[in-house]
Amino acid sequence: MRGYCRETCSISSGNYLLPVQIGAPDYKLKSFYISIYRPSIKNIENSFIPFQFFIFKNSFCHRLGPLLTNIASILTSVKRENIQSININKKRYQSKLNINNLGPYLAGLWEGDGHISNINSKGDEKFYPYLAITFPLKDEPLVFNLQSLLGGRIRRKDKENALVLIISSRQELINIVQFMNGYLRTPKLFEFNKLIEWLNVSSNLNIKLYSEDNSLLDSNGWLAGFVDAVGSFKVRYTEQIIEFNKVKRKGRIEVRIVIEQRKFHPKTKKPFESIMRSISYFFTVKLKTSCHNIEKSYWLIEVTSLSKLKKFIQYLNKFPLITSKKNDYKDWLIVYDMISLNEHLNIEGRIKIKLIKNKLNRKRNIFDWEHLK
Repeated sequence: MRGYCRETCSISSGNYLLPVQIGAPDYKLKSFYISIYRPSIKNIENSFIPFQFFIFKNSFCHRLGPLLTNIASILTSVKRENIQSININKKRYQSKLNINNLGPYLAGLWEGDGHISNINSKGDEKFYPYLAITFPLKDEPLVFNLQSLLGGRIRRKDKENALVLIISSRQELINIVQFMNGYLRTPKLFEFNKLIEWLNVSSNLNIKLYSEDNSLLDSNGWLAGFVDAVGSFKVRYTEQIIEFNKVKRKGRIEVRIVIEQRKFHPKTKKPFESIMRSISYFFTVKLKTSCHNIEKSYWLIEVTSLSKLKKFIQYLNKFPLITSKKNDYKDWLIVYDMISLNEHLNIEGRIKIKLIKNKLNRKRNIFDWEHLK
């Protein structure tokens, strides 16, 4: 698997050569993957064919001659145009996303829940940086769409119920950097620019370094990506409680948007206050703070006003969400419209709203991915 053992060679399959990279994530494991790379593909793609075998000590990469010969004979029957469709997870997701409009969105998504590791601006070949974006497990169809579009590999983290899209190939890093460059708005720009410096030195490039983007938030899809990463759509439904002919608790129904981000960037210790304050200005609400425990403090934005939410709805009509949160947003929007029409004041309306609330966010188990098409 790329990123661990960097043995490279070529094997013959029919009338053409396939360069391959061989590696293993852990010598304790008894399986590895061979990555077949086709430079001729316009949007760089990787395909993986899994082979099970017993690993030979630490020098196993030099003892695979017979195995590669067998692989070559297997690949002879695989037509060249079909190689890119082979997938490690045996699933095929054709990308329906428009790459021309994806750059700002990817920047917001990555700044919300992504990171870059192994950065070395000197271009040292001993360092192999990679860019990663983390998704909840329920976003699997989207992650495969993005992989088919951007390349990379997918790491599954079962304990965290998460998937991580990892971009580590140099050409794929160049591609995604060019998509996102110029659209970043947070302190994470520091590590992003360190990656650009590494690419410029190691690949003799001249990719431009940008400062933080200060354009209007409603001018591109950055905010949609950021909300997809760290935002949530919530419905509040509180039953009225009456005891001894007195109202003990008032009933309340409302919709809200919550955006939460840590106070400081862990690598640079720079605050996220500037971007979070810009978002609060966008919604014309106050910037708050929240504490999940004693050590973790977050910036918090909550929007409940229907008139203020309307502005964001208009924004999402232009720059839509694409993660599974799109499903929550569609149901949340139904409740928003019902409240706008005062339908929440009658029994039928309240029953419908309660049913919708009970399937939002973590309670959702049915997903519609038509928006990817």
